[in-house]
Amino acid sequence: MPPKKRPYVPKTKGCYQCSRRREMTAIDGSHNGWRHLVLPFARGDRLVLDAVLTVSAFHIWLNRSPVTGFHAPNDITRSNSQAPDPNQLYRRVISGLQQQPELETCSADRKHSILITILVLHVGVMVTGRSDFPMLFRMLESALAAMGGCEALGSGEVADFILPEVAKIRLYAAPLLSEESGLAVVSSQEHASRLFNCLTHHLSVYPEHSASFAFITDLVQQAINMYLTSSQLNAPSAFDIADSITRVEHFKETLEAFPLGAPGEQVMVWASFVAAASCLLDEHMEFFEHVFMRHYMRSGFSNLVSGLEALRKIWSRKPDERWTLLMAGVHILVM
Repeated sequence: MPPKKRPYVPKTKGCYQCSRRREMTAIDGSHNGWRHLVLPFARGDRLVLDAVLTVSAFHIWLNRSPVTGFHAPNDITRSNSQAPDPNQLYRRVISGLQQQPELETCSADRKHSILITILVLHVGVMVTGRSDFPMLFRMLESALAAMGGCEALGSGEVADFILPEVAKIRLYAAPLLSEESGLAVVSSQEHASRLFNCLTHHLSVYPEHSASFAFITDLVQQAINMYLTSSQLNAPSAFDIADSITRVEHFKETLEAFPLGAPGEQVMVWASFVAAASCLLDEHMEFFEHVFMRHYMRSGFSNLVSGLEALRKIWSRKPDERWTLLMAGVHILVM
């Protein structure tokens, strides 16, 4: 159990609750597990608590001064003596994960704790834009394999939260790790179905937002189609180039038609990143630059800035280079 006296916990938890919870789900309501499951879990689990504090500390550090911008970690001590060092917290969480007992035989609660911790750290690399997301993803897959796979988690509220999040990260991460894994996962109907189920599983609870869910699934499917088509083009013809431009224009028009103020825009970051990577026209590149900066102004997540920098490099590619291959070198979790 965490110590009784941790004066900074309420502040960082509040930051986590107000910011990250909204970014990880289409609608922030009573069914948002990031708020109603992870935070209560953290109150009774030191490992999860430290992960939540880590993410919150990083977010505070990166966004506390919009005038001067980002700061070095050692600036935190000078500006607020109560604020924890996010890098120190991060190292403590990683060390805690490495010290866990045999995963195959540990209790269900311990398995849940480990997986929730790793999922929270994935949110952390979205906040920071750090390039260690591949390491965290391998840690997630290794932990699941050691536990006996997703089936070993059983059923219940916690498993029902973990499994869709894992499915979502698996598909979004694959193209960012390698073109081979991206093609294998994105082309899988099973993986795609799990992702769409994850994105729309609260549709029955919020029927008034059915239009938003329809836009979300349409844009994600468009992005998947773009990726699959482009990953198989070694020497694009004039027809292929024209088709690519048409696909991006269609995505742009669909995104622009998304109802103003409707919930769900935050879960379309990955689809926008994929569509943006395939851009060939300056006007399309400019459009997606504005899209990413709008997302950044809302969330303050540095992966959006890093993702935009990666896009600019992809846009400067040679004519015979596939953007799907270049995307695999990003090593930033853009979702």
